[in-house]
Order: sequence, then C-alpha cells, then structure tokens
Amino acid sequence: MEIKTRINNAKAAASLLAFSLLFGGMHSAQATLLDISQKPLVLSDSVAPNLILTLDESGSMRWAFVPDDINGVHESRRAKSAAFNPMYYDPAVTYQMPIKYNADGSVASIGYSTAFTEAWNNGFVANTSTGSLNLTTGYKVSWSYDPTGTLGTAYGYTSTNSTANKLAANPTADFAGSASISNNNGKATVVKGDITFVITRTGTSTCTATATLSGVTLSNPTCSGSSGTYTATLAQVAVPAYYYVYDTTQSGCTKVKTDDNCYRLVFVTATSGQPRSADTESGLDERKNFSIWYSFYRNRALATLSAANLAFTSLPSSIRMTWQTLNNCKTFTGSSDCGTNYFRRFTDHHRGNFFNWLPTINFSTTTYLLQATDRAGKFLASEEPWYYDPNPLNSTGGRASSVTSPVYACRPSFHVLMTDGMWNSAMTVDTDDNAAIASLPDGTAYSPRTPFKDPTKNTLADLAFKYWSTDARPNLKNDLKPLIAATNSDATARYWDPRNNPATWQHMVNYTVGLGLGNALTNANVPWTGETYAGAGYEAIMAGTANWPAASSGSDNNVYDLWHMAINSRGEFFNADSPDKVVDAFTQILNRIGNYTTSASRPAVTAAQVDGSNSYEVYETEFSSDDWSGDLKKYSLDSKGARKQAWSAKSKLNGERAVKMAAASGKQFQEFNWTNLDTTQKAYFNINPDSTSNATDSKGEARVNYIRGNRSNEGTTSGTFRTRSSVLGDIVNSAPVIVKDAQYLAYLADKIDGTSGDYYKFQQQVSARKEMIYVGANDGMLHGFNASTGDEELAFVPKAVLPNLYRLTGQNYQSGGHRYYVDGTPVVTDVYFGNAWHTVLIGSLRGGGRALFALDVTDPDNIKPLWEFTHDDLGYTFPQPVVARLHTGKWAVVTGNGYGNQGGATADKAALFVIDVETGALVREVVVEGDTAKANGLSAVRLADNDSDGIADYAYAGDLQGNLWRFDLFKATNTTTPASGNPFASSVIGTAVATDIVASYGAKPLFKAADAAGAVQPITAPPSLIRHPSQKGYLVIFGTGKYFEDSDGNVNTTLGHSVYAIWDRKTKAENTSTSTPPTITRSNLLEQQIQQQLTTNISGVTNESRTITQNAPKWYKDNATADLNDSDVNHWGWRLDLQIGSTKAGEMMINQMVARGQALIFSTLTPNDDPCKDGVEAWLYGINSSSGGRTTFSVFDMDGNGDVNSGDTYNNTVISSRKLSSSSGFNLSGNTLFSTGESIVVDYGPTSSGRQSWQVIPKRSE
Repeated sequence: MEIKTRINNAKAAASLLAFSLLFGGMHSAQATLLDISQKPLVLSDSVAPNLILTLDESGSMRWAFVPDDINGVHESRRAKSAAFNPMYYDPAVTYQMPIKYNADGSVASIGYSTAFTEAWNNGFVANTSTGSLNLTTGYKVSWSYDPTGTLGTAYGYTSTNSTANKLAANPTADFAGSASISNNNGKATVVKGDITFVITRTGTSTCTATATLSGVTLSNPTCSGSSGTYTATLAQVAVPAYYYVYDTTQSGCTKVKTDDNCYRLVFVTATSGQPRSADTESGLDERKNFSIWYSFYRNRALATLSAANLAFTSLPSSIRMTWQTLNNCKTFTGSSDCGTNYFRRFTDHHRGNFFNWLPTINFSTTTYLLQATDRAGKFLASEEPWYYDPNPLNSTGGRASSVTSPVYACRPSFHVLMTDGMWNSAMTVDTDDNAAIASLPDGTAYSPRTPFKDPTKNTLADLAFKYWSTDARPNLKNDLKPLIAATNSDATARYWDPRNNPATWQHMVNYTVGLGLGNALTNANVPWTGETYAGAGYEAIMAGTANWPAASSGSDNNVYDLWHMAINSRGEFFNADSPDKVVDAFTQILNRIGNYTTSASRPAVTAAQVDGSNSYEVYETEFSSDDWSGDLKKYSLDSKGARKQAWSAKSKLNGERAVKMAAASGKQFQEFNWTNLDTTQKAYFNINPDSTSNATDSKGEARVNYIRGNRSNEGTTSGTFRTRSSVLGDIVNSAPVIVKDAQYLAYLADKIDGTSGDYYKFQQQVSARKEMIYVGANDGMLHGFNASTGDEELAFVPKAVLPNLYRLTGQNYQSGGHRYYVDGTPVVTDVYFGNAWHTVLIGSLRGGGRALFALDVTDPDNIKPLWEFTHDDLGYTFPQPVVARLHTGKWAVVTGNGYGNQGGATADKAALFVIDVETGALVREVVVEGDTAKANGLSAVRLADNDSDGIADYAYAGDLQGNLWRFDLFKATNTTTPASGNPFASSVIGTAVATDIVASYGAKPLFKAADAAGAVQPITAPPSLIRHPSQKGYLVIFGTGKYFEDSDGNVNTTLGHSVYAIWDRKTKAENTSTSTPPTITRSNLLEQQIQQQLTTNISGVTNESRTITQNAPKWYKDNATADLNDSDVNHWGWRLDLQIGSTKAGEMMINQMVARGQALIFSTLTPNDDPCKDGVEAWLYGINSSSGGRTTFSVFDMDGNGDVNSGDTYNNTVISSRKLSSSSGFNLSGNTLFSTGESIVVDYGPTSSGRQSWQVIPKRSE
C-alpha cells in the first residue's frame, strides 16, 4: 500500500497525527540573555507598490441621480428614494464624515462639519460662497450640482424643465393642495399628508396661500387659480428635508419600483429614523446623518470625493502614488488642475497635497477614459516609477532630488480608474487582445482566448491588455511575484486563469469602478451578477458562448469595456450605484493593493471534507504589518482548487463588543471592563505608551474600551489612540483550530479512561454542537468564531497579557511598537476528569507572555475558564503544549518551559512541566542541567506511547543548547535490562506517582547537537519518532535552528544546521536513573549530504531542486556479539547537514516534521535580506526516514500532473528537495492537504510495519 497526499504551502507544520494526545509544538522565545523579536522575522523590508489614481471629472459627475436614464422623472416621488435613485439619501446607511487634512498631511484640529440647521451645500468648501441651507425648512432637492459653483448658480436657478436640471421638483402629489373657493377673500384649509395649506382666494384666477408642517410655517407656496379651483404648491420652493421609502403597503401600489403609489413620504426629524447597525449614538434621530449625506454625498462628485477621502486615509505611507483626471489634470509633474501631484511616497505633505486637491476638481469635461489609461501606462514605462525614492519631500515639504537606486524589479504597479460614464472619445491602440502575440515577456505564447479576446479594436480592454502583456521596463529582471488565487494542476490552465496573475515582468493592473452604471450591464447574453470573476455573464464569456458587447465611442456597451479592462489586466471591476458602495469599492481596492506591501499570512488550515461533495472548507488567517490588523477567512474550495470566500471575521468585527476575562476565582468569566479590573490592573492602563518615560495619565478606562473595540478615541493627532482598520488584531503565529465532533474513536477512548460507554455517550452529546474556530491574536485575545457564520462568540483576555495591553493604543505602535500577545496556536483535546469527558482548550502566548491557560469548550454556548498557569521557571511559552493521560492516572499538560524564565533562581534553565489539566496545579517540574552562563530553555515536546494504549510513556524534547533529552513518564523497573511482557500496560495505571517522572539516563542528554566546527546547534522544533528498522527502540528525528531573536532575521553563515536521527535503544521501561547515555557523536552517525542544487525541467514544469546521497546505514558492527549490546552498534543514527559542500548558507529547520510510511517530510528556511524575496527562502524535503538519504521512490509530484511516479525523477534520480514558492513550511491535515497558493502532491511510499503506531491510535480492523 502506498500513501499519497497533498501538501499545503504554509508557514508552519500542523501535526498529521489523528490522536492529538501526542502532538508537539514548534519555534522558540526569550530569556535574560535573549533578545526576542516582537515582530514577525519573516517580513522583509517593504517593496511598496506604484499607484496611479484616475478620477472622472466629466460634467455628468454633477448629477445627483443614477442611472443616467432617470433624468426625466426628477419630479416624481421615486426620484427622492434610494430604492429607485441610489444616490438619494438612504435611511439605512450611516454616512461617514470625511477627514480634513492640513497641508502637511496631519489631521486638521478642526475638521469638516455640517449641521441640520446649517448644512453646507459643499461640505468640503464650507463658506458663504457655496452657501448652506437650513434643512429644517429650507431644503431643495439637488439634481445637477456643481461643487465648485456659487450659491446663486446652484440654488438661484429654479427651472426644472431643462435637460440639465439643477433642482428637482417636489412631487405635487404630496406638496400641493387644491380647493374650490367661490368668493373672493374666501379661505379653504387643505391637509395633504403632514402639510396643512390655507388658501385664500384674492380674485377670479388669483390666490395666496400658507403652508405649515406640524405647526411650523413653511416657505410661501405658489398659488394659482382657474375655473374656481385654486392650487397651492411647494413644488419649486424650499421645504423641510425629506425622503421617500419604498412601501408596498401603500394604497394603489402595484409593487413595482416605477410606481409612485408605492412610496411613502418621510420628513426628517428627531424621531423619523430607523436603527442603523453602524450608528449606535443617533438612534432614531437622523438629522445629523441626513446633513452629512447632503453636504458630502448627495451627488456623484461629492460621493466620489468623500469615498476617495475615506479610503485613502488608510493608504499606507509606503505606497508611491500620483493622480490625474480624465482631461483637466493630465500631467504627473504638478499643475493648477493637478495640485502638487509628483509621483512619490504617500507621506506628510504628499498626503496633504492629495486630500486638499480633491475638493478643487472641476467637473466639466468629457469622458476621456482611453487617453487617461494610456497616460498611466506610459508613465509606468518611464524610469521615474522605478526609482528607489522618487521626488522625495524636503524638510519644508518641497521637492528634493530623486534617489534612483537601488531599483527593485519586484515592485507591482496599479491603476485605479473611477468613472460614472462610458468613454466617448476614441483613440487608436496598437495592441489587440484578439491578435496573437508571438511571445509574452516570460516566453509564453499568447493566442486569442477567452475571456481576454473580443472582436472590437481600440478599446479600454485592448489598452489594459497592452500594458499587462508588455514589459514596462525590459531592462529590469522579471522579478514580480505571481499572484495565484485559483490553483490548478494543469500549468497552462493555471497560467491563463484570469483570476491568477502569472506575470513576472513589470506591468499595470487595473482596478475599475463604475458609478451608477449597473443599469447598462443588462446585456442578456452577458449579465452582470456583482462579481468580476463569477456569474452567468462571466461564465458565458469563459465558455465562448457569448462575446463581449462591442464597445465604441458613446456606446452603452462601454460599461462592459470597464469590466473587460479589469479582467485583461488581472484586476477587478466594481459596480457602485450608491454613495456607500463607492466608499466600499475604493476601500476594497486599496485593501487588495495593500496586500502587496509588507504583509503576510499563515497557511490555510483545512477542515474536514464536506460530505457528499468534492468541495472543502478552508480557514485562512492573515495579518498586515501596515496597521497590524488581522483576519480569519473561510473559503469553500472545489475539486479544481478554486476558492470562494464565505466570510471574513475582520469585516464582521469592527466595533465594541463583549470581551471576557477570568474572575478572581479563575472558574468563571466576567466582563473585561474598567469596573472589573483591580487597582494594579487599572494602573497598567493609565500608562501613556507614547511617553518615553512611561508617564501616567487618566485615560485607562478609555484604553480598556479601545481594547474592547470602541473606536471613538481613534485619531492621528497627539492625545488620540492609534487608528485601526479593524478591531481584530494581527494573527501571526497562531493557527486556527477547528472544534466540532469528539476526537477519538469511542471503543478506544473508553479503554483510556472512564467506564465503558462513557465516551460513546459523550460522542453523541457533542455531535450536535456548533462548529467553532479558535485562534489567538495580537490584540490580547483568544477568539472563538462560529464556523458557519463567522460571528465572534468568544473574546477572552488572559491575565498574563494585561500589563502590556496599553501599548496597543499608542501612535508609535504602528511604526515600531508592535508586540505579541496571544500568539500561540491553541491545543484542543478531549480529556476525562470529574467523572465526565470534556473538550479542553490549552492556550499559549509564545512571545506574548510567560503563561498557559485552559478553557472548557465542551459546550460552545457555555465556555468556562479552568485556570491560568504561571511559574518562576516558566519562560515565554513558545513550545506548543501537549495533553496526555499519564501513568499516574491523571490527564496532564506536558510542555517545555520555553525561554526567558527571568524569575527563576537560576536564569534560563531548561525544564519539563507537567500540569494537571483540570486544576492547573503543577504535577511535576523536571529541571535538566545545562550551561548556566548561557541562555537555555526546553523546547516543544514529543510524547511516545509505546503500546498504543493512549497513555504516554516517554517524552522527548531539545533545548537551546543543542541537548536532546528524554523523560520517563512511568514507574521504571528496578533493572537496567528490558522488561518482559508489556511494562506499559494500562493495568499499571495509578501505580506511578509524580516523582516517578524523571529525566532519563541519569538526567544526561541523549545527544548534544553541534556542527562540524563544534558550535552548538539549538533545537526549537519538536522531534519526530519512528520505530527503528531493527525493531529495537526508536529513531528520534529532529532538526536544528532558532528563529525568534531579532538577530535571527539576518543570515548567519558561521553556524551550520543539521537534521539528525538518534537511536534510543532503551525503550522497554529499563531503569536508566544510574545509566549514562551512549556516546553518540557526529562521527558515529551515518552521513548524508546534499549533492547538488539545480533547476529541473520535468515535462515542462520547472523547479529549483536538490538531490541528496543515498548511503545505506550499517546498524551493527561486523563483529557484533549475539547480545547486540551498545558496544556492537556501528551507526547510532544519521545526520544531514543543511548545506551544499562546505558552504554554510544559514539554512535551518524550525518547523514540525512528519514521518509517515518510509518518508520524512520537513521544511527549512534561510533568512535573506533581499526585499524582492520573501523574508526567508524555504525548501521542502522528502527523504528516507530510516537512513536520512534519498528515497528509492519519488516523493514529490515534480511534473504537476497530480500523480507521483517514476516520471517525477530527473535523469532517473529521485528529487529529495524542492524550493517552495514562498517563505513557507507545509500544512498537513489528515491524508489530504489543500493550499492557499502552491499545492504539492506527495507519495510517502510503502507503509512499513514499524510505522509510528505508538504515536497514533489505529482504527479498528474491519
């Protein structure tokens, strides 16, 4: 039997073991002599993108309606309802006030403002020239408004009959009253809805009138008479602010949105509103919300300016940016129409230049979309965008000389184009997406194919294809990183999948936004369903059953050209029909572009396969170092590897909510709030993190509320708190853990603990519980999310992180103050205590603190804290703990003590901790000796269950001084010879006591790792175990390396690292308390070597690959005695030095490995300083676990055909290692692995009879 699997390209390994009793951890941390990094070392220096923003300043941007074809219904009710005219006020939306900036890029101390009684006609230019209205009684409905116009030109113009109406009439159905009056000076009172008209006849065809609303006198109505009927109307005069709601219960309503009978009039008052989820302050008083809409969003121009303001506020300062409009601003060197738009980093004065330029745009031109796009593409083909620091600001905000080098060839470039119309000015394009191109810059041939081709020339799509397919800078290396969003084993299909961007050459990616153009996306053959790369229209284009509608100057089809343009450059198209959708589109675009700055993500973690389908659920965490925000996303993954996002925790979690901490007893939750903190804890939060002297203030309660998610004190000025794009903090090293069903097989678990049938009952009990995802974040919390909805159902703050949480509010946090908090991956397992089974979560902090904590998560609706463990000898809890049933009869947490145990009597000691899983009481601490003058700490533990009964027998772990330790977890026999029978049988449960847990071999290490020069090789990853080929004892396999101190991010070429297998021969309960370990050195280990590194091309698939030697071990000497004693051993294991020849490149092994079948799979990393490369270079190895050498069978699918066979060799030689495409290890779940990027099929070879049966409970034989 052969085992085949698929390996995820990921940052750290998860265990393959089905029985989580024997899981190990990874990585390491701090001590007195250690300088632990508080930032991810994997991040290289940022190579920020180039960004060009193009805004439409055509005359139609003045319009206060969308789409274009509703201009003729400006007098109707529906024209004043967001249900029909999305530009109009929507009571369900909370409109955000834009942010005002000073010229130097700082936030103005007095920002933009507006009020219901004085609502500025143009909120960006709040002065008497543009004027204001009192919306209480003086509201006029805009229809075509010029933001740069004066009050007179905008509102003195009352005609509603011209093509470009400046004002819309108030509907006479609600704003007019008629009465028959027979005598002069006769009066009539007419009630129309909430308006009362009093009409006075003054002559045969003349009259006067007054109007009141709830007792408030309105502007004098226009009054006219004819044939004895006198009509008073407010159709063209100021009235109280109002809107209409689409209400199908209205009399005469036919339930279609074009029927004015379906609209109900609402006057804006202190009680007229509806609750809005994003606005908890205003309640039903929507006057402020309406005034913000009026001043900043009521027409296309204002909405665009506000959206750009709000979205670009969070644009990272590292991004290099310039801007233009379609016609008036068409240079990138500054002008009266462009402001100071030199291409440079978005910092200081450049930020101020942009935000102060926006309100000056003159919306008056035609729609020159092709010309503007062409300018953007030509600019990116010039030298300036590739300078190291183009047009830097000098000390006064002026322009200094560009810093031209170094030039980074991996810098991506983006063009963001926003328009409300279809292009109406043609030009000739010299590249056609329907014409064959002999060779793209990477040598790939292009022949016309869907969805790129179309039968029309000289379109935006052609321009986009030109500036994507043409190398903008042919003198630079093709060093851009491909973006592969949809995987496919077929390399050609993957390359031409438009969701992927395989281009490594310098090119332009277009993001396009169409404002109010949805009504034109109605071609029956190509319907738009809201997504660029999905829906019936997209699928029809892909299948070739429909063509892109032909574009031409002024054609309605040109909106399809915007969509097509995005696809042809591997970008994205957004259709935005309302102000809030414009904001959302800009925000989404900048978030996507922001992912190209210094940000990274952990690997996806795969859930169980969905029953009855070919799809999977994938959970992926990520973080952005620009604002230290994080996210947890759920994707569905189909059989072809295509992903579709189900939810994003970041988007759902954006405000204050319930956050928990443990009460004083530690056994129940209480709210994490100011009231529940004690005096010492409150003092932590009264520290000002921006003070160099740790000065105190009185903002502690506000800081606590900030941690809970309150956003009211965020800002960029002194005294405010750090701004966040989300209240969910960065998720760096904590991998999400999925909890749903019981973990064990009932018939086996019942043998471990409890009475017969207990676990089966537990299994049935939890089968209906909702699926949860638990993950730690560096916002100070362990989070629990509902796997179905993505809603946060748990936010728990361990007490150990409280002293440093105040730092999260500091303005300096973003630029250099980042810290870790709850950064460890939680461990969740089923355990037995209190006469019942429970599901328990064990949390660790890694670099965030020196503590462990436990929660009972059996019932996700009733989670309970169990304990929080601290100890003087416990360091920063980098080692991932394991949970096991012990021979003492108790379930316990077993872990290395980590690093940096400053509180201990002897600094930096290494120790094994055994902690009662129910109570958190220390069961046993076993301290092992080391060099007390140097930093030390015990790393992640691997447990061994010799007889597969679910009870741990041995523990193995390494330390920072290169020592490999073994610990006995049972009551040893009295003899140094192997015990007869089964000394680990469950019948001896309870015979061991805590003091029986000791370090083996007289408390001496089994092996000490050092390189060829004698330099100590630290061990920070958990070992792996396989049965020795002789069936006597184990091979303990481990690698060396350390990657957590600041200095570890730099390449160390003076220290070599290795992967070792050490033979532990005394594994039958021998008493080793007085024994010394065997003398094992590098010289009596079988040596394997990396033979060569080469570029392989197998069936057209190119990889960087390595081959290693295939030396055979000789376990015993030729003259071995019949007893086969230690003195008869020839090879005590094997070693593989992670270097080619004598060159030490800094390659190390810090991640968990997997031994299965005959193969050992592990990843290595090598730090590098090149910002065009990942923070590390990563290699994936597949070697023979017994010999450390090359396998006799292919391990990796090297030709990309989804299978592993003899065709995956190179010159008939098996490839033992291949370079990963990113700074990754691998992520494994069960037998099948799924990738967020690269996906690799693996063959473990024949399953040996000596497989790791002591590490996994086997399934019942059928």
